[in-house]
Amino acid sequence: MVAGVFSKTFDKWAVFAKVGFLNWDADATLVDSDGVFSLDDDGTDPMFGFGGEYRVNDRIAVRGEFEIFTEILEEDISLLSVGVVISP
Repeated sequence: MVAGVFSKTFDKWAVFAKVGFLNWDADATLVDSDGVFSLDDDGTDPMFGFGGEYRVNDRIAVRGEFEIFTEILEEDISLLSVGVVISP
């Protein structure tokens, strides 16, 4: 994935937007009573996201983010995440 992140900071809070491209590769095999189904596909598709961050102190921040990866296997995939950022 390659993405650019644009952010704006307000005291201990920050908001950000992200836009870029995701390179993906999918391989799968399904065996059932109807036979064998195989899938082998890959691509490079756009992605974007946005989120916010709260700085607890100089080293630790809590971040929430929503991302959308478009047209992966002809579907859009959404991701909602919450994490902790620790700076050295």
